[in-house]
Amino acid sequence: MGTDAFAHPTHQYADRVAEDLQSGTQSGVDRIPAIFINEVRYQDTWDIEQ
Repeated sequence: MGTDAFAHPTHQYADRVAEDLQSGTQSGVDRIPAIFINEVRYQDTWDIEQ
């Protein structure tokens, strides 16, 4: 089975994804997950227990 079988038939979310990508880039996001607290990017190291 090819990957086309799993592709969404429309591109209804393409604009939203592009907007989110642009917003993240403008906010300095260079990897995911990126965490923001009160609109300020949390850049310290963290792990799952935190």
